[in-house]
Amino acid sequence: EGTCWTSKAPPLMGRGPKPAWLRVHVARQHEAREPAELNCNQVYGFGMTISAKPTGPHRQLRTKRALAIISTWPDTKNAEFEVIERLVAAAANIGADVFVIDDDGYVLSSTAPVSVPAGHRVTQEDCDFAISLHFQSPRSVDIYSYVTLWNPPEYLHVFGYDPSVEQMASHNDVLSCHSDMADAHAVNLFAGFDRPLRTPLQPLFHSLPGPYLAPNINAESKLFYIGINWEKISGTKGRHHYLLEQLDEENLINIYGPREFYGVKPWEGFKNYVDEIPFDGRSVLKEVNASGICLAFSSAAHQQSGIMSNRLFEGLAAGAAVIANPHPFIDKYFSDCVYVVDDTLPPEEVYREVVGILNGIRSNPAEALERAHQGQQRLAERFSLEICLTSLFDNHGHRAQPRVRAGATISVVLVYNGSDTAIFADMVANARRQTGVTLHLHVLVTAAFQAAFQHEIDRLCRAEAGDPQLASCEISILPSGPRETRGRLVNSVLRKISADYLCIMECDEIWFSDHLAKLVEAIDRSPDAYIAASGRIREDAVSDTRLRRRFETLGFKGEGQLIEAAHGEDSGRFLFRRQTLALVPEVVLPLLDGCEVRALGLWAMLSGPLALSNVASLVLRQDIAADRAPSVLPEDQQVEFIRDSVRGNDRWQRRRVDLSPDGRASDYRLPRIE
Repeated sequence: EGTCWTSKAPPLMGRGPKPAWLRVHVARQHEAREPAELNCNQVYGFGMTISAKPTGPHRQLRTKRALAIISTWPDTKNAEFEVIERLVAAAANIGADVFVIDDDGYVLSSTAPVSVPAGHRVTQEDCDFAISLHFQSPRSVDIYSYVTLWNPPEYLHVFGYDPSVEQMASHNDVLSCHSDMADAHAVNLFAGFDRPLRTPLQPLFHSLPGPYLAPNINAESKLFYIGINWEKISGTKGRHHYLLEQLDEENLINIYGPREFYGVKPWEGFKNYVDEIPFDGRSVLKEVNASGICLAFSSAAHQQSGIMSNRLFEGLAAGAAVIANPHPFIDKYFSDCVYVVDDTLPPEEVYREVVGILNGIRSNPAEALERAHQGQQRLAERFSLEICLTSLFDNHGHRAQPRVRAGATISVVLVYNGSDTAIFADMVANARRQTGVTLHLHVLVTAAFQAAFQHEIDRLCRAEAGDPQLASCEISILPSGPRETRGRLVNSVLRKISADYLCIMECDEIWFSDHLAKLVEAIDRSPDAYIAASGRIREDAVSDTRLRRRFETLGFKGEGQLIEAAHGEDSGRFLFRRQTLALVPEVVLPLLDGCEVRALGLWAMLSGPLALSNVASLVLRQDIAADRAPSVLPEDQQVEFIRDSVRGNDRWQRRRVDLSPDGRASDYRLPRIE
């Protein structure tokens, strides 16, 4: 399969001037692997025949497990970068592939045996699931995703609490590092969004892959410490500044970290500063092992939340004796392996305690070696990345099972007025990829499109025996007269449906595979609701080859717009009960041309609450928004037609006031004059 490009394309029929590049999709040649030929004269009306050979390795079915890891800051060497290197190594140790992707889902690197084309956005065919290492990276692609609970909850306030928790909850599931507070926070958050997590939570620790290093502790061992010396950068003195200064003065420590950080030399003046350590997932272990003793003090936020610093795991994997401050994770799992210092004491006493432990280790290395061996064995058996990833792969199928009730049927009305087969194929794929529900597809296209691409339309829309998603498909022709509205056809189609729910799809929408299932779950949770809404992601083009996705919201805050028939985007964001049709007067929809969902939304909101899926499962494609066919009626005129159907309805007047942003609670008690 391939894609051919030509730079001098005439306008496509009925769509006006085109950009410099015209994309021609070449038919897949899965069996013969022969060049495909496409007669463009038959397609677009100009004489040209294209022969295209596949331009890269042919995509093959996966033969082993694979995961995607979201890199929040791809160009920054930081803790997340180091963890990604370790996850890649651990996946290789268990025979799994890894795709490292950016926030838009584009592949940055891959361990898959087949090279990935430049600009490839990862899909469900590439991997089993995705992992986000930071709440700043929301779910943006149609893959089941986990977010790690590796940051103390108070860190969410640093980036703005509301957007941070929405981005965190945009993922399907979480990965625990056995912090009681972080786990409880996540369980409470997802339950607040009516999306309870399956418990017990799946664990993933910010640990290390094997092989581990043999312990190397002797009478010459020194303390290992790595950091950025935030005290000097910020101009303030932290809790452990005195300790580091005194250990440096007595030559009892080896200090590592950046030579320069944002123009500041953080370790200038420390005589035991050694060097930077490469962010490659392994080099730090060699330095810890060479020092013999690891200083693994956690911040107050990590202590309070019970989230362990990765320094403990590095010390254990390096075979070092570990000196730490009190921490719930150490109390649970490593109290007999780690030396603990009471850091609530005055700085001078903390220093004396650390030096006392250091001298004890030097004078009796055998005991420290025994602790190191014991801690390393426990790390390998319970907390290694290989153990965590293997368990995650084994349990993922159960955790990813949809909770939608069995047998839910949905009529999807796919409206396409254009002439681009690629866009139409994407729309059909949107519908056919839906999981957990059974679809009845109603395709509305122009007569010209039907005549030109009948074979392709039939192939894409054919409902085959045994297809669990698509039960039936009907093709209808949109009106083409200058005064004919599509609402008449939409009304005719909708009045005949027998499915439980209905949804209308436009060409500038992308639906994730769980989109409809999550909407059904939401409306089932709210028996009085006639309408459910999803969250939304926006997508726009930043170059000829790259699209950017921006997470917006999990919910929908435009109830006032719905009751005013003023919300004009993303029709497929809303799912309606079939009974909504009985509420809408039959005369209304035929008056409309493109605003049919607004009429359904108004009457649904008039009769019950709005149910929310609290899942951002719809992508609004702003790069092709212009492909929507213009209406034969002005939008404001259609809105007034819809409002006319409720103009004297007292319930509508009350709901307008209740949902209007500038409404007052008492306004409805007085005659309303506008």
